[in-house]
Amino acid sequence: MDFNIELMGLLIIYNFLFDIFIKLYFKYVFMIKDFNKWHCKKSEINNNDNKIFFHEREIWFCYLGVNIGFEQDGDKESFLRPVLILRKFNNNLFLCIPFTTKCKNGKFYYKIILKNKINYAIITQVRLIDSRRLKYFYSSMKKQDFFEIKKILTEIINEDSYL
Repeated sequence: MDFNIELMGLLIIYNFLFDIFIKLYFKYVFMIKDFNKWHCKKSEINNNDNKIFFHEREIWFCYLGVNIGFEQDGDKESFLRPVLILRKFNNNLFLCIPFTTKCKNGKFYYKIILKNKINYAIITQVRLIDSRRLKYFYSSMKKQDFFEIKKILTEIINEDSYL
């Protein structure tokens, strides 16, 4: 009888460890980034000579691609993500902020509804982009939201660092 109890205990432990292994395995498999596929797409984007006309306060789907670590990626298949055109420097370069639909809270995010969907501007992921990365226009942002995002970004930049 003691043997059966020990065997049952071992089976429970085995099942528990097996479940953890499966979860970690799938997490690893789905976290692998396809840099080669992105590199091919990036070469194609680089060779694109189409002129795209864009303006500040517009939201475009943009090829953000596959990036390092915690830098915001585009979609796994298309490499696209919506971005806010924060500052247009010329017809080729602009500063943008990417969006996510994952619920994010805190001072580094700004919640906004775009086409009846809740989105969050990831303010700390601001970056300089070439206009050839723009794919298609999505929406325009209300002036009040736009100025609020700029205000938050300015506060983040001007915040004293404790490092």
